[in-house]
Amino acid sequence: MGLELRGSKFYFYRKVWDRGRVRSEYVGGGFLALLAGRLDQEDRDEKEQRKASEQARWDDQRERINALDSRIDAHVVAMEQAVAASLEEAGFQRRKNRCAGWVKPRSPRTERGDA
Repeated sequence: MGLELRGSKFYFYRKVWDRGRVRSEYVGGGFLALLAGRLDQEDRDEKEQRKASEQARWDDQRERINALDSRIDAHVVAMEQAVAASLEEAGFQRRKNRCAGWVKPRSPRTERGDA
């Protein structure tokens, strides 16, 4: 708080950022200093309450997004399993190197004289 006691009098200085540095700005002395200090504290409390409600709103939003994300993940896993089952049924195989994806094995070669 910017309320300072110098000698036997109260003075109120507001701290402001100016060009990357903190600067003290004189507001008033005596009774005015006490009133300014109280108003400044009320403004600070109100700002803190707004910040807390905003944070609660963001937390609620984050929880809803995470719930939706987990549902989407479950659907993706189910789709991957269904696609894998249908590809295996069609005769495709998945290689050890998963980047190669699904391949259909070649049919065995016959010797030239058999055909």
